[in-house]
Amino acid sequence: MPTAWARIGRSWKPFRICKGKAAVTGLDRAASLPDGRAGRPKPIGLSAVFRHLARRPVVALSWVIVLAVMLVSLLAPWLAPFDPTDQATTDRMLPMGSDAFAMGTDQFGRDQLSRLLWGGRPLIVISLVSVAIAIAAGFVIGLCAGYLRGWIDMVLMRVMDVILSFPLILFAIVIVAALGPNLINVIIAIALSQIPVFARLVRALTVGETAKEYVLAGKAVGFSTPRIMLSEIAPNLVGPVIVQGTSVIAVAALYSAALSYLGLGIQPPEPDWGYMVKEGQQLLFFAPSLALVPGICIAVFVTAWNFIGDDLRDLFAAGGETMP
Repeated sequence: MPTAWARIGRSWKPFRICKGKAAVTGLDRAASLPDGRAGRPKPIGLSAVFRHLARRPVVALSWVIVLAVMLVSLLAPWLAPFDPTDQATTDRMLPMGSDAFAMGTDQFGRDQLSRLLWGGRPLIVISLVSVAIAIAAGFVIGLCAGYLRGWIDMVLMRVMDVILSFPLILFAIVIVAALGPNLINVIIAIALSQIPVFARLVRALTVGETAKEYVLAGKAVGFSTPRIMLSEIAPNLVGPVIVQGTSVIAVAALYSAALSYLGLGIQPPEPDWGYMVKEGQQLLFFAPSLALVPGICIAVFVTAWNFIGDDLRDLFAAGGETMP
């Protein structure tokens, strides 16, 4: 016959946004029911999400922009009218609206529209993959440091402090300069620069969760340390980490563009918005669109992610109470 604590352990569910309710652990739900069974809070439905976005048109527009940029970049091989690396010396520096070249051409005769469609792909891949790596590594480091404490906590956090002692963009530049400029090395550099952000967040959350009753109950019934860390504590940290991740995606996109602008990212002739700004600035007074259009694309993409991150942070801070 399973004990009440065992039923509580099985009934625990991860953090979720619930209408009118904050995060609820299995212990909280079991305590509210006489037989120890877990109540199931009603999750927010898709219609509530749409109502929430209707109340916040800026956030809705941000989601549309982000999804549109990703979709257009994914379909670039079929949408682009020309190969983005093809050069035509007879068609150099054509203005916007020219026949067959809607966005004009650059100093090498390459179609600007095709390069814009293809140029978003490296930025999206680098920002999403690097943040995913940083979340995974930072989650493990922060969880171990926050739960195990002692010398493990001290060593891991001092390493994170050393990384944070450098400006993170400078740290990324040093890594890429040492490894060489290419897509993989840029992802590694940005991921390494952002790991301390997630490690410190997860450690702080883990320290708070460790003192809660459901963790103490798990220890009392003899749950192993890995089970408590992975099955009990970790799911409660997913929400805040995802919220932080959306904001860091914007930072990673800026880092990616900055590294490309400095010549440390995607190498020419492959199109990249950051490097297109660098090439276009030399002709800023003759053909401003060569630098301004990719620069605007970067700014809009980053700003959209910032609005999304702020909205998610407000939702999780309110425990879903701002949802209609």
